[in-house]
Amino acid sequence: MTKLRDPSEQNWLDRSSDGGLRLRLLSFAGSGPPVLMIHAASLCAGVWTPVLAHLDPEMRVLAYDQRGHGDSDAPE
Repeated sequence: MTKLRDPSEQNWLDRSSDGGLRLRLLSFAGSGPPVLMIHAASLCAGVWTPVLAHLDPEMRVLAYDQRGHGDSDAPE
């Protein structure tokens, strides 16, 4: 069985103070160039967890929940 990587950080891109939305951002540690993973409709950033096991562990991977998905805020 392939070992899954846990996010090293969970951050928020927070624009709520000026009427914007908060977006959840997961960061998977690595020292290489960053790779941005964007999920499809009706999914969330967690959909990429199984894929990360197959990527080079040196890669820095960022995944975020799009507006209205996962833990990110939904527009009104």
